[in-house]
Amino acid sequence: MPQNRQEEEFVYLHDLAPWQLCARLFCVQCADQIYLESLARPRNMNTARIGIAALSLILSVGTASAQVVVNGDFENGSYAYGGGTPSTVPNGWVLGPPAVLSTSNMTVLSGVGPLLNQGPQSGTHYVAFQSTSTNGFDCLYQDLATIAGQQYSVSFWVAIAPGTAGGTPPGLHPVWDENTANTTNLGTSAIYYSPASTFSTPYQLFSYPVIASTNLTRLDFHAIDATGGIFVDNISVVPVPEPSSMSLLAVGLLAAVRPWRRRKRVSERANG
Repeated sequence: MPQNRQEEEFVYLHDLAPWQLCARLFCVQCADQIYLESLARPRNMNTARIGIAALSLILSVGTASAQVVVNGDFENGSYAYGGGTPSTVPNGWVLGPPAVLSTSNMTVLSGVGPLLNQGPQSGTHYVAFQSTSTNGFDCLYQDLATIAGQQYSVSFWVAIAPGTAGGTPPGLHPVWDENTANTTNLGTSAIYYSPASTFSTPYQLFSYPVIASTNLTRLDFHAIDATGGIFVDNISVVPVPEPSSMSLLAVGLLAAVRPWRRRKRVSERANG
């Protein structure tokens, strides 16, 4: 029995089920401390090693899922591009306008708009591409801090409002790792890439696996839509954990289950 209040807060690793072990290692709080001295006890060494290995793998997986894009949901403010254009640019992003500056029209908007399907996918803000350019696109881009050779998942939501027949054909052309030998056009056969002027669709999610070639990777969204609108929201880029890491985590947890179940049966027999 605990001798004082402080002992009640001690959690000894050898008394925990494997899933409890991982949960406590992953969510350590001041009110629920783990006594590391217990790791030094011989009967706890295997559990300790497994727990520490599981913690390392869990933390590595958590790190791998970290968001790389800044302000991908467009909720953290914007600034006016200027130059006589109506364009506004989300903070953390850069706008490259068409050759004729006056035709630039890429704006951060909030709420539901007058066009069909116009509004945010979630939250309150989204980006609308409505340039009338016939010579180049509005290009919204961000240079991302990446790891060369690391695989990432790029995802974003797209909605399209219909325009008038015969207008300049709309289109959204996302590009990964732009201006390098690794340049990858994302979704060249997707509905947003080269739709008819009168085409429309509510928000759909698109996701693509990509690989970074350097430690700085440009993600660029090129788009025009003269009479309708192309709306983009919730752009995300996250590293993809290596399968080997997930396998090691699974093996470690399975290895922890067997000795714990054996101890549990012995304890039940002794108390039976």
